[in-house]
Amino acid sequence: MRRVTKAFWHARWAELILCLPLMAFVSDAHAQAPPFSDPNQHPCARPVDEHVGQPGCFYDGSTNLGVIAGPRWWHIDEFPNLELAKKAATAQSYVRVIFGRALVQTVNDKPGWTAPGGRHVSTVGPLPIDGRVARTARFMEATFTKGMTAFPHRHAGPEAWYVFEGAQCLESPKGATIVRAGESSWIEEGPSMHLSHYGKGVRKSLVLIIHRSAESSQTLTPEWKPKGLCASEAAHGTDH
Repeated sequence: MRRVTKAFWHARWAELILCLPLMAFVSDAHAQAPPFSDPNQHPCARPVDEHVGQPGCFYDGSTNLGVIAGPRWWHIDEFPNLELAKKAATAQSYVRVIFGRALVQTVNDKPGWTAPGGRHVSTVGPLPIDGRVARTARFMEATFTKGMTAFPHRHAGPEAWYVFEGAQCLESPKGATIVRAGESSWIEEGPSMHLSHYGKGVRKSLVLIIHRSAESSQTLTPEWKPKGLCASEAAHGTDH
């Protein structure tokens, strides 16, 4: 029979102590899904072409709007194919196949505008524009699974969403806003916010930020602490 010495038990305890951080990480990962990106990076800066089919928020492209003032509207139109979509686009449009749909997204100052020949999906606005400066329309797409959230942050311009599938919840100092499939929402430039998945299924949405071209579209605001209003809504809602 092998004799178990003190040295043996000391070695086993050392191995256990080294494993504890990893065990805690795995436990936390199962208990609560982490935010969808590195807090030191713009969460939607990663090109979507490098992450096809993956959950997260990804960058599609941008359109230079020039120096603008006054409210803007975000028009979303769908076409049978990409070729027809490109023919209907204007200088203020961005064209791409997103979630299997050939979409023309256009930002302009015409509330009743639609891309000719397409199926109009939605018009979001009016989106308030502060001052008269050069602006860039930043187009993104987001796929969130249950438990995914964003880090608290603010934008150098209004942000808007259109939800194709699932639902999302946005908490800001003004309260919580739930947006479900087929609905849209926006928030003005300035306030901190916390965005999260809401309810059942996968959330798929388009995202737009009309930011000041000379500034980063996003700034993290770790000093602002959300009150957990979206989690409270989820606990008492009927979407889960």
